[in-house]
Amino acid sequence: MNDSTEKATAPASEPTFADFLVDPLAPESRKTRRDLLIASTVGVLAAWGGLVPTKISALGIDLSLGAQKGLTWALAVVVLYLTVAFISYGLTDYFNWRLRLQNYRERVDQETQSWGPEDQDRYDDVRQRVGDVSHLYARAGHVAWTRVVIDIVVPPVLGLAAFVSLCLRAWLG
Repeated sequence: MNDSTEKATAPASEPTFADFLVDPLAPESRKTRRDLLIASTVGVLAAWGGLVPTKISALGIDLSLGAQKGLTWALAVVVLYLTVAFISYGLTDYFNWRLRLQNYRERVDQETQSWGPEDQDRYDDVRQRVGDVSHLYARAGHVAWTRVVIDIVVPPVLGLAAFVSLCLRAWLG
């Protein structure tokens, strides 16, 4: 038995996607995502629900219409900043995730080149003893891509929607 057959773990038709089911975002990106979602929610509430303060009782300040518009513009700028920052972090994390996926696919392809009948028999024996989970492998890619869309695509879309809503609210009154 040579080294290549001992290293073989599964045929290429059933790759393990465990590396891609984990969080695609780095901790800093996750924090920025959280801040963006909070600011976007506040922005949508301010723009669509009219939740812009008219008075700050603790300081005894009554806010004029101009000051309310100023707060709305300020919130719009914060939402825009967080959206741009998250896009920057998110794209970096996405490219790292895709690079890991590509490297994994290349590694599986190389291992598959040396996959022989002996390896297949051993693999089939294991599947008979412990059960077949190929249906999980078949869905792992969809789960991973769903996670990328939810974690990386949706937040900036919500941020841009909040930004536009806030700008319209401040501009149109």
